[in-house]
Amino acid sequence: KQTIDAHEVKLEAGKEDPEIFEIPEPTVPLGITVRIDQKDDLATDNQAALIVNPRKAVKTLLVSEGNVFLKNGIEVDPNVTLVAIAPAEFKSVAGYDVVVFDGFAPATLPDGNYMFVNCNNELSPAAPLEESQNQTVIDPNKTHPVMRYVDFGNLHWTTMRSGKTKAWGQELASSENGSAIVVGEKGKTRSMWTGFNLDVAHGQFPLSVFYPIFLSNSVRWLAHSDDDASSQIRTGQAIALDVP
Repeated sequence: KQTIDAHEVKLEAGKEDPEIFEIPEPTVPLGITVRIDQKDDLATDNQAALIVNPRKAVKTLLVSEGNVFLKNGIEVDPNVTLVAIAPAEFKSVAGYDVVVFDGFAPATLPDGNYMFVNCNNELSPAAPLEESQNQTVIDPNKTHPVMRYVDFGNLHWTTMRSGKTKAWGQELASSENGSAIVVGEKGKTRSMWTGFNLDVAHGQFPLSVFYPIFLSNSVRWLAHSDDDASSQIRTGQAIALDVP
């Protein structure tokens, strides 16, 4: 055990004061315990522990006809290593944690982690329906990791395709005529579908501060990056375990 840092804190009863501790970037999972060096009537709540995992780069492939906004929006996340190719160059998903198909998707794909941007495949969690004009995204499920800190507000899309959520999918937001954002897990596949384009030709969402947040959330969720965070359990919280 090694003391990494120590702060002297003066805190009034019932008050809160965030403290920032700098730690070196770990190369292996690192257990950290924070303790208050103060004796009181309830010593058990004077410490907390967590596991800090090494930062993992998410290898992401973008298959798109030169959507610069989508490329730049994904690259905002420092944990993402992005390769962008045209649909004509696509051959395989091997070697990538996440593959984003923008307006194009092959007919068949192996199990993997996929984002289908206004395109369809058998591994998409939604089946595309009709396309409508002047649409908005409504009723977002902000409890899901993909929608965390994302606000579509009154943004409009010139066109948007509604979708029908498959039995193994979960609708995260809708349009006036059907599903607009759907995620799902099926076997070894985790996938996501949007019925709207992620370019400025169809709407102003790429100019919103929420655009890179939405993309980062999506890629991280698809890559299972949040699985480590969800394993940190507070006292009193329920934990779900897979039974062998």
